[in-house]
Amino acid sequence: MKHKIKLTLTVLVATLLQGCVAKIVMNSQDRQHYSEYLTETQRLNLEREKANLTPQKIMTFDEWRGEK
Repeated sequence: MKHKIKLTLTVLVATLLQGCVAKIVMNSQDRQHYSEYLTETQRLNLEREKANLTPQKIMTFDEWRGEK
């Protein structure tokens, strides 16, 4: 009986951790893509300022992800 409970708990923990790992990987990829967005937007804004144009708003990470 103890062995069955241990096995069930092990499977449950492994399943939960697998979801956490996937979320961490996705968040890491989102951060990388957001970093690329920031770099490109800053470059474009510099060009806009040189052309006497108003720079575009740079979104926060949450805005960029569509969370706010």
